[in-house]
Amino acid sequence: MAKVSVIIPVYNVKSYLSKALDCICSQTLSELQIILIDDGSTDGSRELCKMRAEKDERIVVLYQKNSGVSSARNRALDLINAEYVFFMDADDYAELNMLEEMYAAAKQYHCDLVISGFYFESFTTDRGAAQYPMTFQNVYYPNQDEFRKDFVQLWDNHLLYNICNKLYRTKIIQEQDLKFPTLDRGEDLCFNELFLEQSHSFCCLKNCYYHYVRERPGSATSSYVKNWFQIRVNEHAELIRCFQYFNVDTNESRDFLARRYIERVIGCIENEFEDSGYVCPKEQYKAIKNMINHPYTQESVKFAKPKSTKVKVMLLPIKINNTFFCFCMGKLINYVRKNNPELFIRLKQNR
Repeated sequence: MAKVSVIIPVYNVKSYLSKALDCICSQTLSELQIILIDDGSTDGSRELCKMRAEKDERIVVLYQKNSGVSSARNRALDLINAEYVFFMDADDYAELNMLEEMYAAAKQYHCDLVISGFYFESFTTDRGAAQYPMTFQNVYYPNQDEFRKDFVQLWDNHLLYNICNKLYRTKIIQEQDLKFPTLDRGEDLCFNELFLEQSHSFCCLKNCYYHYVRERPGSATSSYVKNWFQIRVNEHAELIRCFQYFNVDTNESRDFLARRYIERVIGCIENEFEDSGYVCPKEQYKAIKNMINHPYTQESVKFAKPKSTKVKVMLLPIKINNTFFCFCMGKLINYVRKNNPELFIRLKQNR
């Protein structure tokens, strides 16, 4: 049996796949099972997967018609043959000692879940990547009661959303038959919430190993997301349910949930201007009005305490329930995003 199964969905990422596979195949922890799931690629990624499997017997390649990332990961979960599971995106990369150090912590503390720091990486200029470390501290939680003490802080430090900075105990996934839901967005969040609820011991490592790459040179920084606000509303409801499960209801938690939700509402307002040819101004105005009048929004503005001046300023049009000012704000944010992506990312990360 391998020590760690690494699951990597692959879909039209030939330009980045070699770098991802190089860093995984060269991990200082060598006892790996590497599962690649080609999700109907048409750019040569499929052939690259096959070639790498011929060179490394640890690699298993699955092929399927394009069905989405959740389907790809779920199919791989049926094949895992290791104590722990690690999920990676095919267009990211990682430090070579990542799995060795995460696995060592898992074994030392008999953890169900190991959480590490990671880098949010953005290539928005020709000067190279800007790296923003997301981290907490080295700490072991022997049970959910201890984990609960830092629950809000871990969420607020962005360490519990994604799946790519975690080592999961295989036994829990198999015994609970955990799967990724088929969603347009937010499948990572749902899977993590389910796993957290079934876990009993946790470990956090402050070191950053994983490079979560989002913006790249020459690529569009973003695109219009249909039903983005409803997706965010559903996420908020799930997060509230998770906090209720862990019995975390404090001023700190209420502030965090409200602040996180409001920040995402602002993102949804900006999203209305991502493709001016897709939505007419009248529909944009109507959508924004519905956002700021939603019960979650009205409730959240009462508790949200933004940490930065810029978010406080952006919160004002929502607080006074002024659709026109929100409309102007969204248009301005979108202008900055498209014309100065470096500034946009820097402001976003320092919010």
